[in-house]
Parts: sequence; C-alpha cells; structure tokens
Amino acid sequence: NHHGPNNHTDNDTDNDNDNDNDDNTSRPNTTHPPRLPRQVWVLDSQPGLVEREGDGATSVGRIMRLLRGVPQPLPSRQALYDPMARERIPHAVSQWLGGALQHQPDSGSGGGGNGGGASPLPPSQQQQQQQLVWEFDVPACAELYRSYRAADLWPVMERPPAGVAVHLIRGERSDRWDAPGALERISEAERRWREAAAQGGGGGVGELRVHVLEKATHWLQASNPKGLTSMLVPHFN
Repeated sequence: NHHGPNNHTDNDTDNDNDNDNDDNTSRPNTTHPPRLPRQVWVLDSQPGLVEREGDGATSVGRIMRLLRGVPQPLPSRQALYDPMARERIPHAVSQWLGGALQHQPDSGSGGGGNGGGASPLPPSQQQQQQQLVWEFDVPACAELYRSYRAADLWPVMERPPAGVAVHLIRGERSDRWDAPGALERISEAERRWREAAAQGGGGGVGELRVHVLEKATHWLQASNPKGLTSMLVPHFN
C-alpha cells in the first residue's frame, strides 16, 4: 500500500467459487449482506482524523507532491533516485517507489523509422531505450490519501465487526504516532478485547491485535521488508 500511500490491506482467505455464466450483467445482491473480510491489516496508519501532518522528509503528503513533480517518462530508475536523494528521501524508500515504475509500452521497439527491413536492436539495447512510467495514477493516490486523512475509523478499531480480525502494525521507529493519547487508546482497546476473549467470548465484536515491527520506520515495507513479511505470512495460510 501504501503501500500506495494509504496503508490498509484487506485479506479474505475464503475462495468464492460462485460462477454465474448464464448472465454477463452485474446485478446487486439484495438477498445477502456484503461479506466482510476476515482480516484487515493496518500498516502504521492512525485510525483517527489526521488533521495535520509534519513536513518531515518522509511525510506521505510531501512524497506525493514530489512524485507529482517527477517528469514522465523517465529514462531510468536512477533518474528518480537522484532527485529523491536531493530532497532527503531515504534510498530504501526511493527504491521501493522505483519498484512501481514500468516500461512504457512500445517505447523500446528497435525498428522505429528504419523501415520494415531494418534489423531489430538486441534485447539488451531495446531495454536500455525503453522509458519508464508510473504503474499507478499519482493524482488518484493523492486523493486517496486525502480521503484517509479525513476518515475517523476509531469506532472500527475499538469494536471490529464480528468475525473480522483487525491487525495494526506499528513501526518501532515510526514518527506518525504523535497524536495525543493515540497509542494509549490503541493499547486500551486491545486490552479490552483480550480480556473479553479470555472470558470466553469477544462480546459480539471481532479481534484487535497490535504488532510492533522492530527497526522499522513508518515505511515498514522499505525499512524492514523481511520482518514485515515474516509477520504477515503466518496469518495468510
């Protein structure tokens, strides 16, 4: 998610094999309520309103502004890394962002302008000539981030729907938890859930589990990718 910038991940471990091949039109299901995900993973994101964001080197809003200013297409990923370094973006974050660059379709063909009889360039040279563009819509991601900041999801965090397990992963070195009382409120919500579970039931609500990823900043997937993977994978079996 983020990463795109909004770091919420839904995971439903059921396999839905309903195959309605007799009708190609989509119809709303009016007989059954929407099926909720079994798991929701929140990656170092505050549940409440984000009324202000510090202009730190790696603030999501700042990075989105920088990405919108990157000219497209790019000749190489290094053409992204260099300006990011000048803006004090950690290289690990720049590399993670660079993973979302893809070769522009048809930009590296070897016969351009030489006629049908020209010999194509070797694959290595074709790849060098290919231009890189974002595989996601940068303005749309910025809009999603603004939507996240305006959403108050504390009620969902404190009382997850029955049958849903909410997992919040917080980076040990994250600087995103400066809202007064946020960490205490999360801890209290998890404590109440554990007490209810120990008494033989969750009181008609889902689960809440809080994890702390060691040596990780807000950008979990960039600062400790192996640790993040080892934390997620056991829950996806």
